[in-house]
Amino acid sequence: MFTFFTHFQISESKQTFSEELFDFKAQAGPNRRSALSKPSERVGVRFRLPPLFSVFSHRRSMAGKWLPAAELTASGRPVLSPGEIESSLLSSVDLHSEENPNFPNFKSGILILTTHRLLWISDSAPGTATAVAVPLAAINHIFPLKKSIKSMFASPRIRFQVSAAPDGKVDAGGSNLAVITLVLRGKGDHEAFVSKFWEAWRARAWESETPKSG
Repeated sequence: MFTFFTHFQISESKQTFSEELFDFKAQAGPNRRSALSKPSERVGVRFRLPPLFSVFSHRRSMAGKWLPAAELTASGRPVLSPGEIESSLLSSVDLHSEENPNFPNFKSGILILTTHRLLWISDSAPGTATAVAVPLAAINHIFPLKKSIKSMFASPRIRFQVSAAPDGKVDAGGSNLAVITLVLRGKGDHEAFVSKFWEAWRARAWESETPKSG
């Protein structure tokens, strides 16, 4: 008689969660593969999953350490500031910083360009999504898209330089500099998005808002 185990651990927010997927016994021999696939041979199945709230809270706190958080509606849409207008959208976009090893890798989210910000929203159910923003006011340079034979076979990348505070958080008034990379893995008109990105950054709409009269 042999006992087979499949076991893995998930470590998140200094908590370790283990999940035993299968715990079964099967006879050794030529029919071992078929015996393993029979539900009747399964002795027991036990599941132990991490509390979702603690996982999502940890991810949001990590995101907020480096980028300003973006507010979302109950349906998962971004809450725009007065005068802010959405301009373009791309799906399946990664966001990371190659220069900062502590910067979290935001994977496969929705990227929304507005007149004031770049918004990255994780592809999660409403209420559990992570949403961060890069104020266009914090950007001081946008690098042109690389055009080479190698880049033709890779996902397009948009790189731009931002101002950051001494602790590394993106801040328009920061004295430090950092480079952020957007990896465009989804389909879409990437060149048109970059063009609109340049236009929104150069227009500086966040500076032209008329203050309310008292």
